[in-house]
Amino acid sequence: QRAREDAARAVRRALFGDQLSQLQVGGPRAIPDGGRVVVTGSTSGVGLDVAREVAALGYDVVVCGRDEKKLERAVALVGRVARRGVESARFDLESLTETRAAAAAIGRADGLVLCAGCWPTTLRYTEDELEAGLQANHLGHFLLATRLLDAGGVARVV
Repeated sequence: QRAREDAARAVRRALFGDQLSQLQVGGPRAIPDGGRVVVTGSTSGVGLDVAREVAALGYDVVVCGRDEKKLERAVALVGRVARRGVESARFDLESLTETRAAAAAIGRADGLVLCAGCWPTTLRYTEDELEAGLQANHLGHFLLATRLLDAGGVARVV
């Protein structure tokens, strides 16, 4: 629990600024007040804690995950502390097709927090014929980030 809280605080500093990061709140690289923040891997662990923290600060949050039931639970948990809107985006980073479609459906985002990850214990390939861990932890996030950056508006990627 302590590690998750520390991680959530670190992401908050990275997103919104403090004296350590030299990021000025409200500056050119900060997420605008009331902005929209996309959080991957936000159905459990650090991602869920980050989504709750961001929602409590008054930002719209897009909770991302691959399991519909976990997404519903996460939206309900984040919604309890949210001061603005909470929505969900269901997609699997192990599918480049789903990731492209999710980026198009999400559209505009002011901030992006990449918390999703997996640790495959056996060699497994995705439908795209890539190693599952490489695709979920790196390539899927890269594709999502570049598509959202191309859509415009993303001020901060963590």
